[in-house]
Amino acid sequence: MHTQTVEAANWWARPRGPQAREWVETYQRSLQARHRTVLVEIMRELAPATVLELGCHCGPNLIRLCETFPHLIASGVDANAEAIVAGRTWAAARGLDERTEFQVGRFPEVTHALADRAVDVVVTCYALAYVSPSDLQAALYEAGRLAATAVVILEPMVSGEAGPQETRSLSGYTEWAHDYQTALAWIGTLRGVSTTLTPIRPPVDRLNAALVVRRCS
Repeated sequence: MHTQTVEAANWWARPRGPQAREWVETYQRSLQARHRTVLVEIMRELAPATVLELGCHCGPNLIRLCETFPHLIASGVDANAEAIVAGRTWAAARGLDERTEFQVGRFPEVTHALADRAVDVVVTCYALAYVSPSDLQAALYEAGRLAATAVVILEPMVSGEAGPQETRSLSGYTEWAHDYQTALAWIGTLRGVSTTLTPIRPPVDRLNAALVVRRCS
Protein backbone atom coordinates (compact mmCIF):
# COMPACT_ATOMS: atom_id res chain seq x y z
CA MET A 1 0.00 0.00 0.00
CA HIS A 2 1.29 3.45 -0.92
CA THR A 3 2.79 5.61 1.84
CA GLN A 4 0.21 8.36 1.27
CA THR A 5 -2.68 5.94 1.77
CA VAL A 6 -1.10 4.59 4.95
CA GLU A 7 -0.46 8.10 6.31
CA ALA A 8 -4.09 9.09 5.81
CA ALA A 9 -5.38 5.84 7.33
CA ASN A 10 -3.10 6.29 10.34
CA TRP A 11 -4.35 9.83 10.90
CA TRP A 12 -8.00 8.74 10.82
CA ALA A 13 -7.37 5.67 12.98
CA ARG A 14 -5.49 7.42 15.79
CA PRO A 15 -7.32 7.88 19.12
CA ARG A 16 -8.77 11.36 19.71
CA GLY A 17 -8.82 11.05 23.49
CA PRO A 18 -10.47 14.11 25.12
CA GLN A 19 -11.37 15.47 21.68
CA ALA A 20 -13.24 12.32 20.61
CA ARG A 21 -16.66 13.43 21.85
CA GLU A 22 -16.56 16.77 20.05
CA TRP A 23 -15.20 15.08 16.90
CA VAL A 24 -18.06 12.55 16.90
CA GLU A 25 -20.70 15.18 17.62
CA THR A 26 -19.62 17.11 14.53
CA TYR A 27 -20.63 14.10 12.43
CA GLN A 28 -23.82 13.51 14.38
CA ARG A 29 -24.93 17.08 13.72
CA SER A 30 -24.53 16.53 9.97
CA LEU A 31 -27.48 14.15 9.49
CA GLN A 32 -29.27 16.61 7.21
CA ALA A 33 -26.23 17.60 5.15
CA ARG A 34 -27.05 17.94 1.46
CA HIS A 35 -24.85 15.08 0.29
CA ARG A 36 -26.70 12.75 2.69
CA THR A 37 -29.99 13.95 1.19
CA VAL A 38 -28.66 13.10 -2.27
CA LEU A 39 -27.70 9.66 -0.95
CA VAL A 40 -31.23 9.14 0.39
CA GLU A 41 -32.72 9.91 -3.03
CA ILE A 42 -30.28 7.54 -4.71
CA MET A 43 -31.24 4.78 -2.29
CA ARG A 44 -34.91 5.49 -2.84
CA GLU A 45 -34.37 4.62 -6.51
CA LEU A 46 -32.10 1.63 -5.89
CA ALA A 47 -34.35 0.22 -3.12
CA PRO A 48 -31.72 -2.05 -1.52
CA ALA A 49 -32.38 -4.41 1.36
CA THR A 50 -28.77 -4.22 2.56
CA VAL A 51 -26.09 -1.52 2.47
CA LEU A 52 -22.40 -1.50 3.41
CA GLU A 53 -20.53 1.79 3.89
CA LEU A 54 -16.75 1.80 3.57
CA GLY A 55 -15.39 4.47 5.92
CA CYS A 56 -18.59 5.09 7.86
CA HIS A 57 -17.13 7.00 10.86
CA CYS A 58 -19.88 7.01 13.54
CA GLY A 59 -22.56 6.28 10.96
CA PRO A 60 -24.42 9.48 9.96
CA ASN A 61 -25.19 8.05 6.52
CA LEU A 62 -26.29 4.72 7.99
CA ILE A 63 -28.45 6.36 10.66
CA ARG A 64 -30.09 8.66 8.10
CA LEU A 65 -30.77 5.77 5.72
CA CYS A 66 -32.16 3.43 8.37
CA GLU A 67 -34.47 6.12 9.73
CA THR A 68 -35.71 6.86 6.20
CA PHE A 69 -36.10 3.23 5.10
CA PRO A 70 -37.56 1.13 7.94
CA HIS A 71 -36.63 -2.27 6.47
CA LEU A 72 -33.03 -1.47 5.51
CA ILE A 73 -30.18 -3.45 7.09
CA ALA A 74 -27.01 -1.33 7.17
CA SER A 75 -23.42 -2.04 8.09
CA GLY A 76 -20.27 0.03 8.12
CA VAL A 77 -16.53 -0.31 8.58
CA ASP A 78 -14.08 2.34 9.70
CA ALA A 79 -10.46 2.51 10.81
CA ASN A 80 -11.21 4.54 13.94
CA ALA A 81 -12.28 2.49 16.97
CA GLU A 82 -13.71 5.48 18.85
CA ALA A 83 -15.94 6.35 15.91
CA ILE A 84 -17.18 2.77 15.66
CA VAL A 85 -18.03 2.60 19.39
CA ALA A 86 -19.83 5.94 19.07
CA GLY A 87 -21.76 4.60 16.08
CA ARG A 88 -22.96 1.56 17.99
CA THR A 89 -24.04 3.74 20.92
CA TRP A 90 -25.79 6.24 18.64
CA ALA A 91 -27.64 3.54 16.73
CA ALA A 92 -28.81 1.91 19.97
CA ALA A 93 -30.03 5.24 21.34
CA ARG A 94 -32.15 5.72 18.21
CA GLY A 95 -33.54 2.19 18.31
CA LEU A 96 -31.56 1.04 15.28
CA ASP A 97 -29.10 -1.40 16.85
CA GLU A 98 -30.92 -4.45 15.43
CA ARG A 99 -30.60 -3.09 11.89
CA THR A 100 -27.05 -1.73 12.03
CA GLU A 101 -23.61 -3.23 12.44
CA PHE A 102 -20.32 -1.37 12.93
CA GLN A 103 -16.88 -2.96 12.55
CA VAL A 104 -13.39 -1.58 13.15
CA GLY A 105 -10.92 -2.18 10.36
CA ARG A 106 -9.07 -0.76 7.40
CA PHE A 107 -10.51 -1.20 3.94
CA PRO A 108 -9.99 -3.29 1.87
CA GLU A 109 -8.43 -5.74 4.36
CA VAL A 110 -11.44 -5.63 6.68
CA THR A 111 -13.84 -6.87 3.98
CA HIS A 112 -11.75 -9.65 2.43
CA ALA A 113 -13.61 -12.37 4.35
CA LEU A 114 -17.01 -11.26 2.98
CA ALA A 115 -18.54 -13.19 0.11
CA ASP A 116 -18.87 -11.84 -3.41
CA ARG A 117 -22.06 -9.75 -3.74
CA ALA A 118 -22.43 -9.81 0.04
CA VAL A 119 -24.69 -6.73 0.09
CA ASP A 120 -26.98 -5.00 -2.36
CA VAL A 121 -25.26 -1.61 -2.36
CA VAL A 122 -21.77 -0.47 -1.32
CA VAL A 123 -21.33 3.21 -0.41
CA THR A 124 -18.21 5.34 -0.04
CA CYS A 125 -18.52 8.89 1.25
CA TYR A 126 -15.34 10.96 1.47
CA ALA A 127 -13.35 7.78 2.10
CA LEU A 128 -11.67 7.06 -1.23
CA ALA A 129 -10.38 10.64 -1.12
CA TYR A 130 -7.69 9.31 1.23
CA VAL A 131 -6.64 6.52 -1.13
CA SER A 132 -3.60 7.13 -3.33
CA PRO A 133 -4.03 6.60 -7.09
CA SER A 134 -1.66 3.65 -6.67
CA ASP A 135 -4.21 1.93 -4.41
CA LEU A 136 -7.45 3.08 -6.04
CA GLN A 137 -7.72 0.12 -8.40
CA ALA A 138 -7.69 -2.40 -5.53
CA ALA A 139 -10.22 -0.36 -3.53
CA LEU A 140 -12.65 -0.09 -6.44
CA TYR A 141 -12.27 -3.75 -7.31
CA GLU A 142 -13.17 -4.74 -3.74
CA ALA A 143 -16.17 -2.38 -3.69
CA GLY A 144 -17.44 -3.94 -6.91
CA ARG A 145 -16.85 -7.46 -5.65
CA LEU A 146 -19.04 -6.84 -2.61
CA ALA A 147 -21.95 -5.14 -4.41
CA ALA A 148 -24.82 -7.17 -5.82
CA THR A 149 -26.67 -4.18 -7.28
CA ALA A 150 -24.63 -0.97 -7.23
CA VAL A 151 -21.70 1.02 -5.89
CA VAL A 152 -22.43 4.62 -4.82
CA ILE A 153 -19.37 6.88 -4.76
CA LEU A 154 -19.80 10.23 -2.95
CA GLU A 155 -16.34 11.75 -3.24
CA PRO A 156 -14.28 14.67 -4.51
CA MET A 157 -14.09 14.02 -8.27
CA VAL A 158 -12.37 15.28 -11.39
CA SER A 159 -12.94 14.33 -15.00
CA GLY A 160 -11.07 14.66 -18.27
CA GLU A 161 -7.37 14.53 -19.03
CA ALA A 162 -6.12 16.45 -16.01
CA GLY A 163 -5.73 13.28 -13.92
CA PRO A 164 -6.14 13.01 -10.15
CA GLN A 165 -5.70 16.16 -8.11
CA GLU A 166 -3.64 16.05 -4.93
CA THR A 167 -4.28 18.28 -1.92
CA ARG A 168 -2.24 18.32 1.27
CA SER A 169 -4.54 18.72 4.27
CA LEU A 170 -3.77 20.93 7.24
CA SER A 171 -3.41 17.74 9.27
CA GLY A 172 -0.55 16.57 7.06
CA TYR A 173 -2.07 13.72 5.08
CA THR A 174 -2.94 13.80 1.37
CA GLU A 175 -6.45 13.99 -0.10
CA TRP A 176 -7.26 13.07 -3.69
CA ALA A 177 -9.93 13.98 -6.22
CA HIS A 178 -9.96 10.97 -8.56
CA ASP A 179 -11.38 10.54 -12.05
CA TYR A 180 -13.77 7.74 -11.10
CA GLN A 181 -15.44 7.38 -14.48
CA THR A 182 -12.08 6.60 -16.08
CA ALA A 183 -11.28 4.21 -13.21
CA LEU A 184 -14.53 2.26 -13.50
CA ALA A 185 -12.83 -0.62 -15.27
CA TRP A 186 -11.41 -1.56 -11.87
CA ILE A 187 -14.83 -2.12 -10.35
CA GLY A 188 -13.96 -5.61 -11.48
CA THR A 189 -17.12 -7.63 -10.88
CA LEU A 190 -19.42 -4.89 -12.12
CA ARG A 191 -18.96 -5.67 -15.81
CA GLY A 192 -21.79 -4.36 -17.91
CA VAL A 193 -22.88 -1.33 -15.88
CA SER A 194 -24.81 1.89 -16.19
CA THR A 195 -23.63 5.07 -14.50
CA THR A 196 -25.37 8.19 -13.20
CA LEU A 197 -23.53 11.29 -12.01
CA THR A 198 -25.24 13.77 -9.69
CA PRO A 199 -23.40 17.02 -8.87
CA ILE A 200 -23.36 18.21 -5.24
CA ARG A 201 -23.79 21.99 -5.43
CA PRO A 202 -22.28 23.67 -3.60
CA PRO A 203 -19.74 21.00 -2.65
CA VAL A 204 -19.53 19.73 0.91
CA ASP A 205 -15.90 20.52 1.63
CA ARG A 206 -14.42 19.05 -1.59
CA LEU A 207 -17.14 16.42 -2.07
CA ASN A 208 -18.70 17.59 -5.34
CA ALA A 209 -20.56 14.65 -6.88
CA ALA A 210 -22.26 11.29 -6.42
CA LEU A 211 -21.54 8.58 -8.97
CA VAL A 212 -23.85 5.55 -9.08
CA VAL A 213 -22.41 2.49 -10.81
CA ARG A 214 -25.21 -0.04 -11.30
CA ARG A 215 -25.21 -3.58 -12.59
CA CYS A 216 -27.13 -4.05 -15.82
CA SER A 217 -27.73 -7.73 -15.09
